[in-house]
Amino acid sequence: MDKSVDFYPSDLRAKYHLDAFPAAQRHLSSTPSADIGWVPDLEKHNERTTRRLKDETLATNLPRGWPQALQGPLVWSGDDLKDQSRYIFNLHPSDIAEIEAAVLKVKNSSLGHENINRFTFPLPKLGPILEELSGQVHSECGFVVLRGLQPWTYSRQENIILYLGVSSYIGERRGRQNLSGAKLTHITDVKSAGVESSERRPIFSNLGQPFHADLFCDVLALYHLDTAKSGGETSLASSWKVYNEVAASRPDIIHTLAENDWIHDTRGCSPPYYQQSLLYNHDRKIVLNFSRRVLTGAPMMPRSKDIPPMTDTQAEALDAVHFCAQNNSLKINLKKGDMSFVNNLAVLHSRAAFEDDAENSRYAMRLWLNNPERAWKTPPALQLDWDRTYAPLEGIKDNYETDPFADKDKVQRMVKAAEIGPDSTRCG
Repeated sequence: MDKSVDFYPSDLRAKYHLDAFPAAQRHLSSTPSADIGWVPDLEKHNERTTRRLKDETLATNLPRGWPQALQGPLVWSGDDLKDQSRYIFNLHPSDIAEIEAAVLKVKNSSLGHENINRFTFPLPKLGPILEELSGQVHSECGFVVLRGLQPWTYSRQENIILYLGVSSYIGERRGRQNLSGAKLTHITDVKSAGVESSERRPIFSNLGQPFHADLFCDVLALYHLDTAKSGGETSLASSWKVYNEVAASRPDIIHTLAENDWIHDTRGCSPPYYQQSLLYNHDRKIVLNFSRRVLTGAPMMPRSKDIPPMTDTQAEALDAVHFCAQNNSLKINLKKGDMSFVNNLAVLHSRAAFEDDAENSRYAMRLWLNNPERAWKTPPALQLDWDRTYAPLEGIKDNYETDPFADKDKVQRMVKAAEIGPDSTRCG
């Protein structure tokens, strides 16, 4: 394994004076990490909770200045959203005709992907509606699904143009998802790579994923070109609902989530880990942002052995978030052609395992969006992560790959979980 990969690009190291501080060192601890896996185990969680409640004196008050309970439309459970019309917007044939006209305009102009935006992809009637839906993503229930597109009637290039154009009305700024500069990621079960599913990165396998947020973006967007034969359902959960329930029942867990001592594994990069909170109270908003895999490791991507261990207290808190999210989640069966937009700072997401066949092969394209006019203010501790995604970086050529799986050698490196390097993303 190559351990020389820099986790932070040189211009970010300079901007944040990272080289002026001692880097995190590899750490061989005699204390084992908590017994917790990527896939949450309810029995272990209950045993750990029972033990801690019996043996420890836990905080009974929230951190100073934190809200007792959050109010508003961002607080919901799955039972509150049984009416799909609250979050599914069905495109009218006239909307689709307007989109197709904009795609043709872009094709005829030979415009580069990076220049597709609300002005170069005009949607005179649909555009204002999409901008209203962006408001729903940012300040109402936190997500929306556009339904009615037929991606199988378009070429791959047309689908990308369409996706970039429509999504620009939700959030016009697009973030890079790895240090190779990929602004568009293709998510599918890459069987052709010749790598066992259990050894592939989660986004390139058919495995389920526990509740998490992507690190780091404001709005998570997915365009579903195809769906699986079975399984693959998306579940969403309100982070604000999770906060309210945990704050009311276990305020000590809020303290734990807000501590900035959580070890995030960079998996062989330099530095080998960084420390960061999972929960933030900023600008009168609560932000919950974490990738479970980066904290616990996973079977295909084990946690590095030479980084500080996760504590039992942290393990209980992480599982408490998962099971609270699961108990309050909304399951959505996304269809071919659906575009989903999720407020990544206020809504957690998970994915069920799935199976493909010859006619049905789950395939989605992902964007990390930011709307400069509507975006939440970034907590200062997350600004470095925000810059890693959205700020211009020297030496990185941002790109939009049409078919990242065409080069077989590259595919093996990209999908194999054991590989580290610029193609790695932090989600799952």
